[in-house]
Amino acid sequence: MRKLLFVILAAMSSLSLAAPAVAHGGGLDSNGGHYCRAAGAKSKKCGPVNSYHCHRVGCKPRR
Repeated sequence: MRKLLFVILAAMSSLSLAAPAVAHGGGLDSNGGHYCRAAGAKSKKCGPVNSYHCHRVGCKPRR
């Protein structure tokens, strides 16, 4: 019984330490970025409308 309780508590504590992932609805292109559209600009999670936004290492901003 003690072993089962320990396993359950260990599983619950490891799950509570996991950080939630935050995603956005737009997909990334082969460069690792995307163009900011109206929804992203309104929520202020992105730059101005139609600006390019990088997410991955090595992404080169487009103009």
